[in-house]
Amino acid sequence: MRCVLSAEAAAALESRFAGPGNQQKMLRELFIGAGLVEATLVSLDSQLSEPTPTITLVENMGVVEDCHACTVTGLSGHDTVQRFFLGLPKGAPKANLRQVTIVSREEGNSVAAQMGLPADWMPAGMQVENMIVTGLDGLSGFSNLSPGTLLAFLSPDGEPRTPTLYVTGPNVPCAHPQRNLRQHFGDNLEFSVPYAAAARSRRGLIAVVETGGLHEGVGGQIYAGDIVSAWRPVWSV
Repeated sequence: MRCVLSAEAAAALESRFAGPGNQQKMLRELFIGAGLVEATLVSLDSQLSEPTPTITLVENMGVVEDCHACTVTGLSGHDTVQRFFLGLPKGAPKANLRQVTIVSREEGNSVAAQMGLPADWMPAGMQVENMIVTGLDGLSGFSNLSPGTLLAFLSPDGEPRTPTLYVTGPNVPCAHPQRNLRQHFGDNLEFSVPYAAAARSRRGLIAVVETGGLHEGVGGQIYAGDIVSAWRPVWSV
């Protein structure tokens, strides 16, 4: 993946590799690429996300005050095997694999262009996201990072943040973003392509919070402007 960091941010990132030979070798084998956290957001009602300067992430829970922050949720229509093969009822408890939603600026603007939105621009919060990143799109697209990918964060000057995110998979497009976009740009806006079709394989990733803060349940902060880095699963190298 390409890296679009400033010279200062790139130097701060590189400084984290300055360990003993074997340690540095392991890190470089796992490293995929790096970019920037453009925005952090909280969704209070699953309908829309609102930008905020920072979010607090609690391990195996999610973003503090976000409606998706929980360890257990219920089966939905997307749970095809459990609902239609096993016959489990809607709402039956399941592990929450969508504690955090991350989208990329590049993919969002590509979706906006295909939909015919003004200025080919996807406004923040429309996709019910918790984080917008830039620079991690690469050749195959940010949404195609494999399950098990780890996202880790540094401050702009290279100090490590404690939260890490474990990617559980791509996010499935739903109806909320199209409704949000119509309200944002006006009901008379005509879409060239519906959101669900335009955002297929480009609605970002869902993840669980693997580490939060240094003490259980306290959580740690991620800020807009932080460096985000992507790492291969340890078992893949």
